[in-house]
Amino acid sequence: MPATPSWRLNTSLAAGRRGVVEIGKNVRMDEPIHLVFVSMPNGRPTVSHPRNLILAGRGSRASVIESYVGPAGTTYFTNAVTEIVAGEDAVVDHYKFQYESDRAYHVATVQAVQDRGAW
Repeated sequence: MPATPSWRLNTSLAAGRRGVVEIGKNVRMDEPIHLVFVSMPNGRPTVSHPRNLILAGRGSRASVIESYVGPAGTTYFTNAVTEIVAGEDAVVDHYKFQYESDRAYHVATVQAVQDRGAW
């Protein structure tokens, strides 16, 4: 996968803040998987670098929702990276919602590697 500048920054600063979602071979998820990221500055600007890896096994199907939230009027910077690896005939529906402060900055990279028949 090509590395964007925000991806490189995230890689160097994520410091163990990584989430892994693994969906097994032929597993069909009836309910979505919801990842929620909350920025809670303590009166001063903060920075976060969340990183997600979603692994979908062959023939699996799942919906993954990412939500980013933070208190109104606060200043913070979020640099999120999500990588999706979908096996043969896997289906991953990915959604991202941002309910953040009007003073927040959010950059993100979403990259996917898909095997034959995956979408």
